[in-house]
Amino acid sequence: GGLLRRSDEPAALLFIVQILMVIFLPIQITLIRLVRLFVLVQPGGYAPLVTMLWLPLACILPFGVLVGFLFPVVCRVFARSLRHAAQDIGWVYVVESLGSMGGGLILTLYLIGRHQPYVISFVLSLFMVGNAALLAFVGLSLRRRPVYGGLLLALFGAVALLLGSPYLGALEAYTIKQRWGAFFPGVSLVEWKDTPYQHISVARERDQYSVFGNGQLITAFPDPYQAAILAHFYLSQHPTPMRVLVVGGGLGGMLREMLLHPLDRLDYVELDADLVKTVRPYLPLEDQRALADPRVRLIYTDGRRFIQESTGWYDMVILHVPDPTTAMLNRFYTEDFYRQVRRILAPGGVLATSIQAAIDYMGPEVANYSGSVYHTLQQVFPHVLATPGDRNFFFASASPDVVTADIETLAARYAASSAQSAHFTPEHFWLLVPPDRVEGLELLYRRWARVPINTDLKPVTYFF
Repeated sequence: GGLLRRSDEPAALLFIVQILMVIFLPIQITLIRLVRLFVLVQPGGYAPLVTMLWLPLACILPFGVLVGFLFPVVCRVFARSLRHAAQDIGWVYVVESLGSMGGGLILTLYLIGRHQPYVISFVLSLFMVGNAALLAFVGLSLRRRPVYGGLLLALFGAVALLLGSPYLGALEAYTIKQRWGAFFPGVSLVEWKDTPYQHISVARERDQYSVFGNGQLITAFPDPYQAAILAHFYLSQHPTPMRVLVVGGGLGGMLREMLLHPLDRLDYVELDADLVKTVRPYLPLEDQRALADPRVRLIYTDGRRFIQESTGWYDMVILHVPDPTTAMLNRFYTEDFYRQVRRILAPGGVLATSIQAAIDYMGPEVANYSGSVYHTLQQVFPHVLATPGDRNFFFASASPDVVTADIETLAARYAASSAQSAHFTPEHFWLLVPPDRVEGLELLYRRWARVPINTDLKPVTYFF
C-alpha cells in the first residue's frame, strides 16, 4: 500500500512485478527440488521441526509475495477514478477468478502429464512477457518505454532460446535426480512422469525395479515369492473365488499368481492410467501377459468411486492400497467405505485389506493404529480375522466359516483350486497364520476395545 501511494505510475510497478515473476518461478521449482540438499538430512530421516517450518517458507516466499503483491497493483491500475473504483476492482476480482479457474483446468487436464514443469513455467513466462509488453506500450509513459522495451526483448529472447534448447530438459533431469538422490542414494532413477494424480518414479537397483508415487513405494518387482504369498493367501480366504476385484497395487506380479486359480473374472482398478503405461515396459514378460489375459479387466478410475457406482457383485474385494498416511488414502479404511464394499459382495464374499505393522512390538501406538482398522471392520462385518506379521492382514465377511485361520482348511482350499505355483506351498500357511500369534493378536484387540471407529468425518486411523 505504501509503495502504491508513493508511486505516480502504478503500471510501472505492475510491469516490474510480472518481470520478477518470470524470473522467480523456475527458481522456486529448483529450490523445492533441491531443498533436502541444503539441510543435509540423512536418507529416510526427517528434518528438524523448526527447519521444516522455515525452509519451505523460504522456498515459496519470493514468488508467493509477488503473486500477493500483484493483485492490489492490478486493482490500482484498473481503478480509473475514485468514483468508480469499487466497480473497477470488482471486475478485477471477477476476471482474476475466471483466470484462476481456466488456468487450473488447463494445467490439470492438459499441461500436467504432457509437459515438464520447467517447460510449463517458461511457456507461462512467454505469456507474462507478452502481457508486460502490452502494458509497457499502453500504460507506461513515453520516457520509460525504451528502457523497459529493451529489457523485454532481452528477457523474451532468453526465455524463447531456453525453450528451444536441450538445456531445459537437462535442468529438469538434473534437479529430479538430485531430489531422488537425497531420498534414495545408490538407486538409479530410470524414468519419471508427472500426472494429474502424482509424480511417478521408476527406480532400478541391479535387477530389481521399484515404483514410487509421490515418494511412497507402490510396488517392487520382480519379487515372485512375495507376489505368490499375497495372491494365494488372499484367495484361500474364500472357498471358491470366481469373480475378484483388486483395487490398486496389482503390478508387482500378484495378478499373474491369481490367474493360476480358476477365476472367471479379475477386475483391476487403478486410479492413474499413466502408472500402468509407465511401468508396463519394465515388467517381466509373464506379468505383461497377465495384464493382457482375457479374464483381466483394467479399469482406470478412483477405486472408491468404482465400488460406490458398481452394480455387479464379487466373491472377493482386495484393497491393495498403501497405508492411510494421507486423508485421500484414509477413505479406503473407513466404516462408510466398508459398507459400500459389503453391498457389492456376493453371499459369502470376503473383503481383504492390510496395513504395516510391527512383528515384535504391540504397544499403544501400534494397537491404536491396527486396532482402529479391526474394530471399524467389525462395525460392518460380523466375522473379522486379523493376522500378525510385518503387515497385519484383515479378512472380513458377513457369513460364518468363510474367513479362517485354520491351516488345514486353507491348505485344502489351495489344493482344490488346482493352482500350481513355483513360489508357494501349503506349508506357507504356517508362517502366515501361526495359531498362537493369531490368538494373541485377537486377544489384544479385545482388550483394546475402546479404539475410536474410523469414519469419513472422523479419520482416526489417519491420525494414528
